[in-house]
This record gives sequence, structure tokens and C-alpha cells, in this order.
Amino acid sequence: ILENFVIVVNSVILVVILLVTNADGAHKPEWTMQLTLMFAGTLVCGGVGQVLNDAQTLGIERDWVVVIAGPDNSAGLAKLNTTMRRIDLSCKILGPMAFGFIVDFAGNDVTTRAMIGAAVVGLWNLISMPLEYYMTHDIYHLVPELAVHTLHEEEQVEGKGQVSPTSSDAELGTLSRYGKMWSKYVNHPVFLVSFSFCALYMTILDGGALNTAYLKWRGVSNSLLGASRGAGALAGLVGTLIFPCLQTYMKRVERVAVFSVWLFWLCLAPVLLAFLFTGESVVSDYVMLTCMVVSRSWLWSTDLAETQIMQEWIAPNQRGAINSMQTATYQLFYILILLSGMVFHDPRQFEALLVFSLAAVLASAMGFTYWGIKYGRHRDIYVSARTSPVKA
Repeated sequence: ILENFVIVVNSVILVVILLVTNADGAHKPEWTMQLTLMFAGTLVCGGVGQVLNDAQTLGIERDWVVVIAGPDNSAGLAKLNTTMRRIDLSCKILGPMAFGFIVDFAGNDVTTRAMIGAAVVGLWNLISMPLEYYMTHDIYHLVPELAVHTLHEEEQVEGKGQVSPTSSDAELGTLSRYGKMWSKYVNHPVFLVSFSFCALYMTILDGGALNTAYLKWRGVSNSLLGASRGAGALAGLVGTLIFPCLQTYMKRVERVAVFSVWLFWLCLAPVLLAFLFTGESVVSDYVMLTCMVVSRSWLWSTDLAETQIMQEWIAPNQRGAINSMQTATYQLFYILILLSGMVFHDPRQFEALLVFSLAAVLASAMGFTYWGIKYGRHRDIYVSARTSPVKA
């Protein structure tokens, strides 16, 4: 709900900016103090909204789903995960299409189109706020276990030993608590598979800004780029169909993770071969687009497998800390690939980014494999029965 509110505020600020500047897309507005403050407001709202979105994702995908599926229900957990991922990918396909359809009928004036676009986004989130509230209320009513608070290890020890609150973790500073969270993450058996998964974010072969900028520099049409993104999203949906089949055949989700990440790398490897044999050419452009589309199936299969590993291998009282550290890690890796794009900013240096990306995916696959050998095949030792939540 807070995320929706922040988006509504951001949309209002954007509309005000358009009204104040009377932007037409051709003339640069004068940067007054008023405009600077409003622009800063959009950045703050965007940052806060992203943090709230990450928190919501962690809560729903890494905690709620596990509680709803119930203890020791791997098949039910996989079904819930794939259903949620299909909904997510479907929204990523339909959302931009609907938004583009609305904006196309807003007229030819650039300012009007932008204002209507911002207003639609704000109105949609305003309508969603009460709906999400009542749906959340219904979920808590249907699954009362979601309202049960799981105590952290330190709190359990404190309760057993009757230790004074002044000596508890609450007395530690923010940096100390943050350090303890990192320590839990690094020392947990899932660390290597989690870290390896985060390395997948260090790639430009994802249809993102760096990849799109290069292909546009090469002369690839916007329509083809848009079609490839849509095809990639559809391939992702195929991945959500492949994952349960693989899990049924391979029995264990740990094997599915290793198998999927290697196929993901193999789908991307031909891009480097195309560059080595043809250089910057139409052939390498089309090979890149094709490989990115096909690879999305295995990327999302890997994502689903890693998500379920994190859900099943982590104790309820550690899920929040460890999953939030994983989020921080992949955000760091994403920043690293963006910084690499700044270093190799010339489109003629794209091959360097390509090699770096494929090396990162290869390292990730090797990390998954090593983890599977060291920990994954001993699942029964590390995955103990979940303890019942303790009411606070």
C-alpha cells in the first residue's frame, strides 16, 4: 500500500513538472530551484518505491508462499512458485501493451501523452490501494499462520535464559546488526548457490539498457527490439512450464538448478562464437537476439529452482536476514555491470562486456555445480523439518 502511495505521489509530481515546464520534447526547460526540487522528489519517490517493492517481494515470495504451502510440501511449494511467476511474467507482457495502447490514443502532442501516461499510472495505483488492503486482510484471515511471528535465534535464547533486554541484539548498533546479517548469510549452507545466482545479474545479455543501446547503435529497429522482448517474456512463461516437469523427472530441485543454469549458459555461448567469426554484423545481431530469447526459459527455470532452495533450506527465523542479504548482493552485482558499461562505453567495445557477461554466467554455473556436489546431494542432512513458529 505504501508503495502504491509513493507511486501516486511520483505521478502527481511528474504531471506538475510537465505543466510547469510545458515540455514539448524539443526545447530544454530552464532549471529553476522549483524544478530541481520536483525532479529530486521524483528520484526520492523512485528510490523509496523500489525499496518497498523489494521488501514486498521478499515477504511474499520468500516467506508467505512457504507458510501457505505448509511444512514439508515441496510439490505444493513448487506449484505456488510457478503460478506466481506466471502471473508476474504475464503482467510484464500485458502491462506495457496496455500502457502503450492508452498512450497511442492520447493524441500527437508529446506533453499531453506524457501527462496522460503519468495520470494513468497514478490512477491505477490509487485504485489498487484499497483492493490490495482488503485482499491482504482476506489472506491473513484464510491463513492465520501468516500472523504468527517467528522469533529470531537471539530472542529465543534471551527468552530461555531470561537475559536482560539491555544485553540483547536490540542494543547493538545498526552496523553491528547489519554485520551479523552478513555473517549469517556467508556462513549458511545456501551461501554459494545464492552468491552464484546473484552473479547472473552481471550480464548484458538480458535485453536491458546496455544491450538495447548497442543494438540500436547497430541499426536494429525498435519494432524488432520490442518483439524480442515480448518473445523473451513468452519464453520465460515456457520456463515456468519446464521447471515442474524437470522437478518431476529429476526428483530434487537442487539438480534442476544445476541443470537449468548450465543450459542457460549454453544458450548464450553462441553469441560469443558469432562475434568471433563474423564480428559486428547482422548475423551476430540476430544470433544475439535469438539466444537471449531462447535463454529466458532456462533463466526462469533456474530462478524458480534457486527460489525454492532458499525457501526450503533456510529456517523461518533466518529467512528475512538471509534473503535480504541476497537482494543486496545481486543489486551490487547489477551496479557492477552498469559501472562496466561506463568503463567500456564505446559501442565498439561491446565485445569486452560480452566476454565479461559470459564469464560471469559460466562462473555462476560452476558455483551451482560445486554447491550441488558439496551440499545439494546431501539435502536430507541440511534440510531439517521446519519448526513451528513461536508467537511473540
